[in-house]
Amino acid sequence: MDNSGEPEAALAALEALWNEVGPVERSVTRYALSKALQVGDRELALRWADRHVQAYPWMRAQTASSLAAGPETRVEGIRRLRAEIERSQTGKGSADGRPPFVTAEDHRAHLEAEVGRLQAALGTALLEGDDAAGALGPLEEAAASSWDVSLLRSLATARLAAGDSLGAAEALARVVVDPGVANPNSLLAQGLRLVGDPEWSGLMTKAASDLQEWTLQSADSRPFPAGVTLLDTDGERVVFKSILNDDGPTVVVLYSQYCGYSVAATRRIEALRRRLSPEGARVVVVAAEPPREDGESFLDEHGYSGLVYHDVDREVSHAFGSLGSPHYFVLDRSGAVRYEFTSLEEIPRQVAALRVGGGQSAQ
Repeated sequence: MDNSGEPEAALAALEALWNEVGPVERSVTRYALSKALQVGDRELALRWADRHVQAYPWMRAQTASSLAAGPETRVEGIRRLRAEIERSQTGKGSADGRPPFVTAEDHRAHLEAEVGRLQAALGTALLEGDDAAGALGPLEEAAASSWDVSLLRSLATARLAAGDSLGAAEALARVVVDPGVANPNSLLAQGLRLVGDPEWSGLMTKAASDLQEWTLQSADSRPFPAGVTLLDTDGERVVFKSILNDDGPTVVVLYSQYCGYSVAATRRIEALRRRLSPEGARVVVVAAEPPREDGESFLDEHGYSGLVYHDVDREVSHAFGSLGSPHYFVLDRSGAVRYEFTSLEEIPRQVAALRVGGGQSAQ
């Protein structure tokens, strides 16, 4: 597995290992599948995909999506995606039935979300395989329950290929109004060319309203516990609620310098901070480690220049119900938790929705 620079050699060594000792550490199958897809070896990719599913039966859907994304294995990946969609629609899905301690309602919601993800992967694979007509149905179904901008771009392409200029412009408008989309000027111009003004302006207005309503529908309103404390960079203890923004949303990032995912996300967290600051939103990183004596932060060295506090006693993590990092939360100006365990991609639209129409929960 250390042979990352020579994928063919790595695959040969892993195949020999598998043949000699049989199924080994499960992460080997995931690594080998990624390398087989990288080199474009269809036979090896399918072989390791089967081994991966045997090791991780609950990851059939992800494995099918990986196969569908590669040109050499796309046909087989599409077949597996369709099979997974059928499984999920019959109530089984990747987990082979409802897990213990999961309510029927939550399991149904999970399966519906899973079908949406599978339909998106299927539609994208069909579109990349030059089957725009076949892609349109799955993409339409997936977009009905998602605001994924890459999915909406694919939907616009499929609709345009079907001769539906108005439908394509409608999908593009939903992309353009998303606050997380950078440099949407080319899409603005494309939408205007497709339907002209004032039709395009109307689509933009409707998309903006739909986005706010859609985003606020998933908002929670959980009061954050009083009395929770943490340390500032000088080692002084402060009340958590005192670090929140009184004039707008606050994004809280639970972080650890010993977590590779946290470190990898540092520059993206800084980019989010720079993006949201002019809009009146505050980003605060809460690190699991104690402050350093020199007052500097591990995050400074990795490109983050915003506010940092320290959750040495894990009071904040426990209050959020978090056992790991990086985890992201959005609180409104009243201190209520509105979005829990969200993602960097979703935060800009969540902050925008709170600023415009849901800035403070009723308590």
